[in-house]
Amino acid sequence: MRHRGQRPLPLHQLRDVWWGGAPPATCCTGIKTLYNQASTTADRQAVCGCLKSVAGQASPTIIGTAAALPAKCGVSIPYEISPSTDCSKVH
Repeated sequence: MRHRGQRPLPLHQLRDVWWGGAPPATCCTGIKTLYNQASTTADRQAVCGCLKSVAGQASPTIIGTAAALPAKCGVSIPYEISPSTDCSKVH
């Protein structure tokens, strides 16, 4: 995840996450910020749609890793990160 003006995380920083390790602090900060800024149903559905779109283009391994990130960062999102998620049911 990236905010305007920030560079993406180098892939080597996510290597440990792929093997079950803790995500980098900058990754968790991005997840927590996005979660906190999505304060309305429309916001949460938009974020869901974005994640669903990205998941639709990713391998199952990447989807699984991405789906585990919120929990590893202490964030509970109200939907599964998956290409089959029905974002209209997110409230």
